Amino acid sequence: MSYQHPKPGVKLSKQERTELLKDYYAFCAEQFSKDAKALNRKVPREAFRGFHDRVGLLLLEEAKQLAAHNGIMRNFLDANPLPERMKAYLSDDYRIFCLLLNSLRQWSMKELAQTDKYVIGSRVREECRALVDRCLISGAELRGQTVELHHPVRDGRPPIPITKASHSKLEGQTQASKDDLIGAKLRQLRRELNRSWVFIVVGCQALLGQIPKDSARAPAAMSTVRRICRETDLSVEEIANWIKTHTG
Repeated sequence: MSYQHPKPGVKLSKQERTELLKDYYAFCAEQFSKDAKALNRKVPREAFRGFHDRVGLLLLEEAKQLAAHNGIMRNFLDANPLPERMKAYLSDDYRIFCLLLNSLRQWSMKELAQTDKYVIGSRVREECRALVDRCLISGAELRGQTVELHHPVRDGRPPIPITKASHSKLEGQTQASKDDLIGAKLRQLRRELNRSWVFIVVGCQALLGQIPKDSARAPAAMSTVRRICRETDLSVEEIANWIKTHTG
């Protein structure tokens, strides 16, 4: 059975879509008046960890299977050979893994675009813009400005038309919230591990190639940073940037 994007159970008339959007925008404006972060909710990354693990394992297994058998993928690799010296570093199954990953990205972007149309239909972008003449965030007139279609929550609800400045403001709130979350994780682990910020920075610098890995304290510091990465799902770059920005 082949996959098909879910289809709505009810098709709305133009009047029903208009009334639904008006009610939705009034709801968004009320939510924003109560909480400035209400129109930019993000699911914590750790909620998707198990899902991402399953998808990643599926991609790896699929790549091995495709690399081992004749077919379109095998023919594609043969028709696009690597330079001799690079063959030692890129196995066939990893090359196919990369191709699958890129295909998945293209497919997911297409599917994501379909989610906007689920309730309102194929003219969702035009109808959303036509119903609002002022930004729901700032109150600024939208006419003559670059209008962004912003998704308050990526759960299938339609986007809201806002100014580019308001969109930047909302995304800035998300970054601030992300910084708060990173800080909470790092502070807790630093206390548990009884390590200084300076020590953790040494580990980050060594792992990023900014100082020799065999310099004083580097091996132990790298081990600490690797543990922090495992337990927080943060990258070395994220850890280093947060410390640089928030600890002086």
